Amino acid sequence: MKLTRPLKVAVLCAVALVALTAVSAASASQFRAEKYEAVVTGKQTSQVVITLKGGNIKCNTTSGILTGGLVSASSSIPLTPNFPNCTAFGVKANVSVNSCQFVFNSTNESAPFTGSFDIQCAKGGDAIVFDAFSYPCKVEIPAQTGRAPVSYTNTGINANRKVEAVLNFTNLKYTKTGIGCPEGQGTLETGKVTGTYTLSAEVEPESLKKNGLYLGNEQVEAEPKIRAEKYPVYYDFGYTGVTTFNVNPYLIKGTMRTEGSLSAASADVTLTPGFSGFTYFGSAVTVAPNGCTFKVHASSEWAGTASIICPAGKSISLKASSSNCVVTVPAHSGPSSVSFENSGAGTARIIYATVSLSSMKYTAAGTECGPNGTFENGSFTSYVRLQGHEGSTSGPAVGTWIE
Repeated sequence: MKLTRPLKVAVLCAVALVALTAVSAASASQFRAEKYEAVVTGKQTSQVVITLKGGNIKCNTTSGILTGGLVSASSSIPLTPNFPNCTAFGVKANVSVNSCQFVFNSTNESAPFTGSFDIQCAKGGDAIVFDAFSYPCKVEIPAQTGRAPVSYTNTGINANRKVEAVLNFTNLKYTKTGIGCPEGQGTLETGKVTGTYTLSAEVEPESLKKNGLYLGNEQVEAEPKIRAEKYPVYYDFGYTGVTTFNVNPYLIKGTMRTEGSLSAASADVTLTPGFSGFTYFGSAVTVAPNGCTFKVHASSEWAGTASIICPAGKSISLKASSSNCVVTVPAHSGPSSVSFENSGAGTARIIYATVSLSSMKYTAAGTECGPNGTFENGSFTSYVRLQGHEGSTSGPAVGTWIE
């Protein structure tokens, strides 16, 4: 859905106004998008019902949407409602939104996320009006703040991330006027609102590509973390591609599997390697970790670093079965890169990672090694996947991702 230029400007101005007037969000999570400006849309995923004295108001779940935008992270997000097909007290109702918007607020700093709901109107005295003209009866819902609770859940991964907002509060203020209003007229503050909106984002301007929308708190979590549906989680960093040690002039290839665990979300995970099937020009090579582990660090959802950690005096050793040449690789904290990709859904969520180490130090010793000595021009690469399990690395699958 494209926004016209005037509407887009109005939406972004409204967002800026909320950001200037809202209470400080130092202790609240924020609605965030992968890219700004972001066009935000809200669709009913379970029908939103406004229960009043004498009946209720319902709007078509497929045609009624909310529209707005984000220019930066904010603990509040205002969205303009569009209600083309509604009923009030069981009969057709015309709807006038006037200058009013819905505002979704996040009020706590970490999952499970909760918040409140406001109606704000740019023009004093305005209200959202539902006119059940056949009675006749009008329902006016004026500006109001702090209606709660609203609960939020982040769903999806990367550009497919969305925020599910569940409304469930009983203190909506409204006024009924008209001689045909069921159970009379009057102003009450007992309206009940239930239902779910799913908020999603697209990229502005013009391209309207998918744009991940999520709740997070940069003050609490300065960097993304490796996460799981439940803890402790046991990781099987399974083989999906060739692992290579490039220790000039040897390019030694084989398979690496690693195991690890986390008791809570973390930017770091330590993985114990197991090496098999390594060869050099067809000759088998035995690769022994000798207590060395790999530490993987996520600095963003897409990239990170890696290092080799070894006990004092220990190194990873590589020995060809057909020669007396032994290559040892000690601890490495030098240049490295890791690229991450979240994949799958639910318990099938996994992380794919490409790990690369460069300027790696190694020592070659033996009469059949060629040049003997210590060098710093080695490299290491491996393409693996991180799969979570419950109880042990062979237990039931547990969804894992970086966020």
